[in-house]
Amino acid sequence: MLSSNTNIELLVDYDGASLGAYSEEGTSLTCALSEEPLVDIDYEIHDYNLHFNFGLSNHSEEHKQIKVIIQQTDKKPIPDAIWSSTSPSNCFLESKVEVTKCPAGYAFTVDLPPMSKRYFSNTMWKPLKNITLKFDEYAKSNYIHKLNYGKSVLGHDLNAFTLYSKRNEKLPLICISSGIHPAEGDTISTVAITEWLLNEGNHHNSAFDFMIIPVLNPDGFISGKNGCNHNGVNFFWDFQKYNIQACPEAHYLWNLFQTSPPNIYIDFHSYTTQGQSKQFGPYLKNPVLYTSKNTRHISLELSKELEKIPNSRSQILLSPASLPYNMTKEFNTITFAKYHLHQGYGINHMRDLSVEVIEKIIKSSYGCDFTTQILQPYGPLKRTFNEIIKQTLYVQRYYLPKKLKRLLEKH
Repeated sequence: MLSSNTNIELLVDYDGASLGAYSEEGTSLTCALSEEPLVDIDYEIHDYNLHFNFGLSNHSEEHKQIKVIIQQTDKKPIPDAIWSSTSPSNCFLESKVEVTKCPAGYAFTVDLPPMSKRYFSNTMWKPLKNITLKFDEYAKSNYIHKLNYGKSVLGHDLNAFTLYSKRNEKLPLICISSGIHPAEGDTISTVAITEWLLNEGNHHNSAFDFMIIPVLNPDGFISGKNGCNHNGVNFFWDFQKYNIQACPEAHYLWNLFQTSPPNIYIDFHSYTTQGQSKQFGPYLKNPVLYTSKNTRHISLELSKELEKIPNSRSQILLSPASLPYNMTKEFNTITFAKYHLHQGYGINHMRDLSVEVIEKIIKSSYGCDFTTQILQPYGPLKRTFNEIIKQTLYVQRYYLPKKLKRLLEKH
């Protein structure tokens, strides 16, 4: 209970709850964000301590208003909206609560009807159970197949869903994933794309094999993590594929990809509190990192098509410890990871954008030759000595200024 005067109880004992230390004074509640380890990798620091998820219960017979103050530094963005629900088991929807800047960070006031509970977040939270039930329902059909590829730290199933019963090696494999950073609401994309592939887009299933992984990080959804697994590993950036103890999610995902290397990989994410400072779009690689002229050509053509989507903005990503870099280096997979959506566009627009992305990739892939794309020992392609030199030099040239900056900071 916050106080006997308000009869308001703070609720954080449920799957997905995320909040740091808090204090109350009258009808004001001041909260710190929960803290996860910063990702210090590849001469970059990634801070995912942006989000909260908590509930308030009004035990009185009176209508209550509570002012919530979220503490954070000026360097972090202030959200445009607060999302809410009457139950932590439901998807959170955008509310009409106004967010204002304050000296401590930002604030908003919530209304609590008599004897009611309300749950609040600065992101469009989707509970794991809802996503699991949705895909289990899909798997009851004859068109989609559930594949368990391992267990998480907490023992949750790691599941992929295929639109094929047996991999056809003559067809290119497109893998689509989401849910590696639980707070981002990007599972909207895998749900929308699956529904489209089962309905309007089902004619593409004869030309491509599709694998969909809606939740890469189930423990994060349970533990209320923003970017990490239960052990504090942010395995998008720090893809610890051989560390089964600290990060079984990465280890088993890597085993899955070694068994079925994707030709194209799209991993959806979503901007949340960043507001208009961020635009949706993919992270791209410099074509030099792909092996063979044919693969470089395909990657460029697909990138050009994605950049035709209105208001889209791509970014160049090079992070050797990251998941997409590892996939290209090992398999020569063409990756669009991350592909950022933006929760400011709302659920329907995010769904439409996700389908538009996969449509463009599919249509641009018709007529392309993927038969010689995958590297040995998983496929027929061998990286030439010249390609090894060029790729190595590119990485070193990219990181030289970052290394120098880090050295100067230490001195």
